[in-house]
Amino acid sequence: MLNPPHSTTIVIGFASKSVSLSRAPGWEPESWGYHGDDGLCYASQNVGKAYGPKFGQGDAVGCLVNFRTGTAMFTKNGDELGTTPELRPNPPPFPSPSPSGLPARETNMLFPF
Repeated sequence: MLNPPHSTTIVIGFASKSVSLSRAPGWEPESWGYHGDDGLCYASQNVGKAYGPKFGQGDAVGCLVNFRTGTAMFTKNGDELGTTPELRPNPPPFPSPSPSGLPARETNMLFPF
């Protein structure tokens, strides 16, 4: 995210096509997310599990989903953070980055796809 306000939480994750986009990935059923404000992974509920370091402006975060094994992994600035045991998407999800706390029209994010 380019120049986020201080109150913005950046979340990188994925969700099924039926998930509402009004909340961060991981807080809704059929969604999973790595939250930058606390470094926790959330899997379809609002209680997260310890996963990796916090991240924010200037960090490059990647999300890799292995559809064959049904597992996911994140990277931060090129470093692999390991497989997330609680994130096992089935059926295959859609990418779902989210800057919570901002209306979509005020969002300025950069993605390499």
